[in-house]
Amino acid sequence: MPFKALHYHLRHYHKIRTSFCKAIVSQYEGLSVSQTDADIVPHPGGSSPLEFLASPERGYFCPHCDCGEDVHLGTWDCMEWVSCAASETKIRQLLKVAALVLDRCEETLRQTPRVMRCWLRSWGSHFYAYPFELPQREATRARYRSYLNRFLCYVFRSWQVCRMLGQSLGEVYGLRLSETQVRRMESVWSDLTANRPCDPEPSSSSRISETLF
Repeated sequence: MPFKALHYHLRHYHKIRTSFCKAIVSQYEGLSVSQTDADIVPHPGGSSPLEFLASPERGYFCPHCDCGEDVHLGTWDCMEWVSCAASETKIRQLLKVAALVLDRCEETLRQTPRVMRCWLRSWGSHFYAYPFELPQREATRARYRSYLNRFLCYVFRSWQVCRMLGQSLGEVYGLRLSETQVRRMESVWSDLTANRPCDPEPSSSSRISETLF
């Protein structure tokens, strides 16, 4: 993406704090890029202009987007811990499914009558006159979603890496999963695909959302 759009992309797409965005963007200052806004022009035949644009020869990419690369997690017990590109692709699919579920929940709440939403906040037979509502600030809703995404990434990434390296999840990460939880994670993982693009099939998406939520 163009350099001038990187800060906006990080801030509004990934909901990263402004101070962190500035620190990330500063790492890419001065790099030449072969692709700019001027390159995005209509393609003959009316097809999408993004389909024929050449990849930048030099430049940068969003460090939080799909780059098809391994993620290095660090060193533990004299071993390099790496989450492979295929696993990262699956995790991105998982986050897309979670986002769809939350979108549906928010839309369902908006369509629910006010009286029903008041009963959701009521206890016993006492009617509470203030309805159940979404957080009014978009930043607050984004922060709650970020908490969920970070949790899913942490649990699935640590579980998968330990499984691949034959290590104990409890010993390395301090996570204790029941047999039921492991079976459900295995079911979710098997429904995800390591092939790009990172959109799971509708049937898989439905099974994953039912298992997760």
